[in-house]
Amino acid sequence: MKGFRMDNLKHFDICIGLILAHLAKNFPTKIILRVDEILALKDKSFESVDAEFVCECIEFLYDEGFIVYYEKHEANGGLYSFARLSLKGLVALKAEPKTLKEGESIGDKLKESLTSMSFDALGDIASGLLVNWVTKGLM
Repeated sequence: MKGFRMDNLKHFDICIGLILAHLAKNFPTKIILRVDEILALKDKSFESVDAEFVCECIEFLYDEGFIVYYEKHEANGGLYSFARLSLKGLVALKAEPKTLKEGESIGDKLKESLTSMSFDALGDIASGLLVNWVTKGLM
């Protein structure tokens, strides 16, 4: 097992943001979530991330109930069939924290950050979403 590195947390936040933004963009349609599509979005700050890391992030979101999928396939570095946000994931993305403009949701900010390819913003938003979810006891 790899040792714990602080950049793992930053990469985790960015990866979670990319996955959630991608699923939000396609919601409510079930999609084939392709690991290679997530990897294709990465920039230099996210360069060291591999397919295994993305798969682990997808599995984390699944284990914590933020996403659902029917089956994992090993082809092309990983495919997750019939993937979409769960009700828990949708509620988390619809949250409108006071730090955002009125009427603006976390999901809106994630999709905006994905469109502008702002990876630091994606990571910050995803991290805030998870922290907010835990601190409000919504688990």
